[in-house]
Amino acid sequence: MDKKRNIGTYLLASVMPGILLLSVYIALGVYPFGQRSLLITDMSQLYVDFYSYLIDVFHGQKALFFSWEGGLGMNMTGVVSFYLASPFSFLIVFFDKQSVTEGILLITILKTAACGLTFSIYTREALHLRAAPNLCFSVAYSLMSYVIVYALNIMWLDGVIFLPLVLLGLHRLQDKGSMLLLTMLIRCFLSLNFTSLIWLGFFLCCILPASVWLKRGFP
Repeated sequence: MDKKRNIGTYLLASVMPGILLLSVYIALGVYPFGQRSLLITDMSQLYVDFYSYLIDVFHGQKALFFSWEGGLGMNMTGVVSFYLASPFSFLIVFFDKQSVTEGILLITILKTAACGLTFSIYTREALHLRAAPNLCFSVAYSLMSYVIVYALNIMWLDGVIFLPLVLLGLHRLQDKGSMLLLTMLIRCFLSLNFTSLIWLGFFLCCILPASVWLKRGFP
């Protein structure tokens, strides 16, 4: 029964933020539900072109790590590893270049939903929160101002998704002596975005001493 209840909580923690964000976009008339658009700043200057390039790659029209579109050609490894290595990016394969805006909207909503899911998993396993407070905090986490603002620069949302899992990995390391989850996450960050890995290392350097101190109790 508890396992089924946990699955239901996780499902709600992911679905609710996605539905709430989509409802706000519909109410505000964000394209394709109106004339307003998410394509501003980096989203319009970088991501539309990058995702369009990725669509061409998936359709066999361009190479993944090299492009002839810049001068005598350019190495695309940095662009792919920095902007496009997120697993969510591959959902763009289901869209064509004329509907890339809809694809970006879907990716944004799914990343927001994933933030709620991972935070719910962390609070349930590490903090043992019951369903109601678990859902409240998970929805609040997934719809915090950072997520809403950086929906215009969605590469940074992956860090918000993985952060609760990093905390969970730290919890398992301290409670069970298991480094598996934390090691896998560091390896994953190394593959997805090296900049996020730097911030992850900085975060761990800050949180680990505090976590050890709290675990052992106050002097």
